[in-house]
Amino acid sequence: MSGIHSQEIQKPPRTSKVVCLLFPESSEHALSVAEACYRFTPLIALRRQEAVFLELTASWHLFEKIDLLPRLHALCRKFELAPRIALAQDAPTALALSRHGSGNRLALPLEALADYADPFIQNPARHELIQKKVSNWIPLLRSLGVHQLKDFLELPERSLASRFGMDGLELYRKVKRNHPVIWPSFHPQELISEKAELFDSQDMRACVDLESLLFILRELMPRALSRLRGKGHKATVISLEMELDDHTKLKWQLQMPVAQGSVTGILPLIQDRLGHQLGRTPLSAPALWVEFTILESVPGLSQQRNFFSAQEHSEVDPTEAWESLLGRLTQKLGKDRAFTAQLSDCHLPEKAWTPFLSQTAPVLQTEQRPNALAEPCPEPHRPLRLLREPLPLSKEESLLTCVETKKIWHITGWQGPERILSEWWDEPVFTRRERDYYRVFTAQQEELWVFKMTGKTSGSYFLHGYFD
Repeated sequence: MSGIHSQEIQKPPRTSKVVCLLFPESSEHALSVAEACYRFTPLIALRRQEAVFLELTASWHLFEKIDLLPRLHALCRKFELAPRIALAQDAPTALALSRHGSGNRLALPLEALADYADPFIQNPARHELIQKKVSNWIPLLRSLGVHQLKDFLELPERSLASRFGMDGLELYRKVKRNHPVIWPSFHPQELISEKAELFDSQDMRACVDLESLLFILRELMPRALSRLRGKGHKATVISLEMELDDHTKLKWQLQMPVAQGSVTGILPLIQDRLGHQLGRTPLSAPALWVEFTILESVPGLSQQRNFFSAQEHSEVDPTEAWESLLGRLTQKLGKDRAFTAQLSDCHLPEKAWTPFLSQTAPVLQTEQRPNALAEPCPEPHRPLRLLREPLPLSKEESLLTCVETKKIWHITGWQGPERILSEWWDEPVFTRRERDYYRVFTAQQEELWVFKMTGKTSGSYFLHGYFD
């Protein structure tokens, strides 16, 4: 997968919207959350392992506040994080609001000045120096009756340099005039991998069989796939690696028959693959750690947001459900035996469709009439079951007998004929085949699709399908 990085923003517009996700404690999953947020915006910044910033000015019209914030909370729950989230017009204000829990910028306490001084911590040494200075300024400011940010902004600018030096004056101008800050570039990891350490986890179950392994994967896979979805990709090759308590290392690599982007699509494939192997050779000891890695991926199309449906996010994505079904069928039956039928421009029934494998769910389109007054041309009835090769029949009065299976039908009625010709460019005109198709009703309550050959083979009957 190619690397993706955010661009540097030097002068965001005044109407910009920035979201800050502040984690109560430094988390190693901050980078993973930032990668997963690529689905919302490519403009991302990271404050060490403490906070993630999202610049949503260009994509804000795609979301609503009441919709975006719950989605961010749900995303963080996959990584077992509960961040404080705030929305503002700039990164320092969003960081300060999320840290101090205030909805009003002017009501922020003086401790928020440290966030305005250096929101991204691009220079650690400089950051430590500013933090110490702000800590020394706060008692002095409170002695002057300054307790909130609005009080700080009411101080005369000309007296700040003499009291707090040039750093204090520069900080005042940043807060007063809302100076833009330079966003650092963000580089996601090339290889997406999630690992669970089991030997030092008190509340973790012992991984000793397939069922317990799948339980652990249900925690690892949503994290990895959320990061992959943020890049707009779907997995094609994955690996599962684990080390047992007896120092045995196991590794499985699985190539997806169809690119997958959901847990429901990948987990059954893993279950089928490992079910046979672990059934024959069980794990010799409990696992110390389990690692799920996405080795290869391809760009994958996701469902377009429906602006006219408020129930979109509560419904199952039909694309993911289709990919899951297609992947399981392909693995069970083989790559060439799972397909959808695509219509071909041919009158012969056996050539009227071709096998086609699509990774997008088929859409049923309703009939559209360009002219409501015009009567549509009646389409001939076709059977749902079409035989791969027509079977020869023998007809004697009201009986039809299949030559190969010896099955006998008692005829109660005929409907037809419908004449179908073979293509003139495939066969000479004098040897061209002509078929007269009939819908045959039988006493056995089966409706047959039978054709009669004309020309040189006149009088020969064949069974070509069944009406259900």
